[in-house]
Amino acid sequence: MKTSPFTLRLTVMTLAILAWACAWTGCMSRPHLDKQTFSFSAPDIAPITVVVGDRALGIRLLQIAPPFDGRSLVYRTGDFTYVRDPYAEFLDSPADEMMAPVRGWLRKEGFAAVVESGSALTPNTLVEIHVTQLYGDFRRSHPPAAVVTLRLLLLEAPNGVPGKAIHSHPTGNGKKALA
Repeated sequence: MKTSPFTLRLTVMTLAILAWACAWTGCMSRPHLDKQTFSFSAPDIAPITVVVGDRALGIRLLQIAPPFDGRSLVYRTGDFTYVRDPYAEFLDSPADEMMAPVRGWLRKEGFAAVVESGSALTPNTLVEIHVTQLYGDFRRSHPPAAVVTLRLLLLEAPNGVPGKAIHSHPTGNGKKALA
């Protein structure tokens, strides 16, 4: 069975128009997704009872657990499922983003001084901060919430040199409802 050139051309032209129409309406029916960037701000956090006196505190380490240390925001969608959002990310690395709010929070906790990096003041206490969880909780069985869990280790630091541990404190689950 032989088809005429006219029928072949008509079939090709019809398929091309249908493909163009499908592509055009598919792109036009969805909103354009723009990448968004976010930064941390210091939230109101319930105080931790630690006697700090006249200590000058330096942050020796602020480390984010590997599942949460990327720039893309992480959402928990099920008991064992997490997703990264390619359209929402931190302005900088999460550890760098958290440094200023954590310093502000520590100042509210009563430390005489929280030393910035490069300061002329030598801290006599150092803190190591390990962020074990950092995600948005969007499981259907829970109300939406931001989850940040920290583990703090305070160290004596005569002359700025780390020494023995003074205090270790896990902060709990740090859930805050999203509005």
